[in-house]
Amino acid sequence: LLLSVILPASIQLYLDNSNQQHPALKATLEQRMVMNNGWDNEPKLALEAFVKQYPEYQSFILPPQSGSWPWYFAQQHMSDLAVASDWAQYLAQNQQKLDVLKKLSWISPATLLQLEFNELAGSSGQAHLSYIQDVENYHQRLREYLYGYIYQDKTIDQNILDNFPRFHSTSTTTQNWQGLTPLILIIGLFIMLLINRDKKLGQFY
Repeated sequence: LLLSVILPASIQLYLDNSNQQHPALKATLEQRMVMNNGWDNEPKLALEAFVKQYPEYQSFILPPQSGSWPWYFAQQHMSDLAVASDWAQYLAQNQQKLDVLKKLSWISPATLLQLEFNELAGSSGQAHLSYIQDVENYHQRLREYLYGYIYQDKTIDQNILDNFPRFHSTSTTTQNWQGLTPLILIIGLFIMLLINRDKKLGQFY
């Protein structure tokens, strides 16, 4: 009961309460506020900030009507940049939790077993963070590809689909059974201890 329930639950509770900051929630709310507040500002303000990030589009002239698509994409990107530090903090927190979990798993064979099986299945916390990074990189390639058609006079033809960025995940599932070796040794040690205990107890019967 101690090894299979109490220790894993205690580790999980410790990790859940180890950090009281919630950067993901903060980033979500702040990004929406910056985006929504942009509707009340002069459209040119968003474009001016945007071209500082992408100076190749500084000659672009914003359409006179409010809420145009060029303004929208510029404002959306600036809203994302406004919460970049919160997003980085969220990723760092998750990486820290994973590092601590790996260390604490050595005192809980059940937790260690679960982590190794997750690793073999490609569903570990590290694989999740890698996938998030892949999605973030793809989002950047995707929007920068479309910027060329939004802020420049590129012709839209059949080639736009042929050259459209495809998503590729760099995280792969590797069948590394060597990670189970320490766990097998721990289980073997427990079995030997139980056998030795039974032998000692058998002397009294």
